[in-house]
Amino acid sequence: MNAHRFSTIEHRESPVTAAPPRESAGAGWYGMDGPLIASGGPSTGRSLVWFATALSVVFPFYAAWGWAMYGRIGLVTAVVALAVCGLGGTAALLSGVWLQRRSPVGGAVGGMLFRFGIPFVAAIGLTENFPVLARAGQFAMVVGYYLFALVIETILAVRLIAPPRQPAVSSRVRTET
Repeated sequence: MNAHRFSTIEHRESPVTAAPPRESAGAGWYGMDGPLIASGGPSTGRSLVWFATALSVVFPFYAAWGWAMYGRIGLVTAVVALAVCGLGGTAALLSGVWLQRRSPVGGAVGGMLFRFGIPFVAAIGLTENFPVLARAGQFAMVVGYYLFALVIETILAVRLIAPPRQPAVSSRVRTET
């Protein structure tokens, strides 16, 4: 590989220039096919994977707490809270990105509608219709999982919706001598 090729940035018709080698790309999170944050930010699919991973990492703690407090039904409440908050966060990420392309306000409102609506309507509905889940702390479990999912989903949504950073382009033209 020609190391001199990346030493200066050439002015071209397009503002997009050749990417520097991975060693000099700077700090950042790297996925299997390159940086997630540099070069235009993460994709929706990667964000959904990060969201699912984050929810899965904390699930054993919620499940252990549910099991310790209420036994088998406590474990069921943890699974239901994971499903409800995962569905709400996934719908918020997808709708936020989709609606953001049409209207910035629509993206924010649509994301909030799903992010808040799905978990809390489900929590209230489950608590009212299944007294055994209510006695096992279903509403509290959903609220606790919701707060964690809210933080993760908000970080991912901001990264998805934010416009990609354009690299600075030098107006100097490299001349070969």
